[in-house]
Amino acid sequence: MQSERSRKWHLKHKGERKLSNHKYWKSHRKERKVKRHKWYMRNKERERNSYLEQRYGITLAEYNVIKQVQNDLCAVCQKPYAATLHVDHDHKTGRIRGLLCKNCNIMLGAATDVPSTLRRGADYLEKYS
Repeated sequence: MQSERSRKWHLKHKGERKLSNHKYWKSHRKERKVKRHKWYMRNKERERNSYLEQRYGITLAEYNVIKQVQNDLCAVCQKPYAATLHVDHDHKTGRIRGLLCKNCNIMLGAATDVPSTLRRGADYLEKYS
């Protein structure tokens, strides 16, 4: 805990400290990038778990169960996907629907999750094929 004297000094010199910190961070950008990358490589699973919990409210273990249930395939196109599958969720309720490949995720996002838009798109493709 800071002493009263220390707290006053920090408040008084807030602008100077901010400028000094900014100069330091700017001048050590490459070193910080290397250090961050090394840390990330040692903690990939931890980072992924944290991201999934914050964004979707699931753990990495729960993600892996969904992936296993889908046999490591995209829920829409049923194709194997080498990269990480994307978590598809209802934007209104937050409920997770499944895991998708990048292309299927983009397709659903472009259709703004409106089934009738996707059906019209499918009808259009069938009409001209």
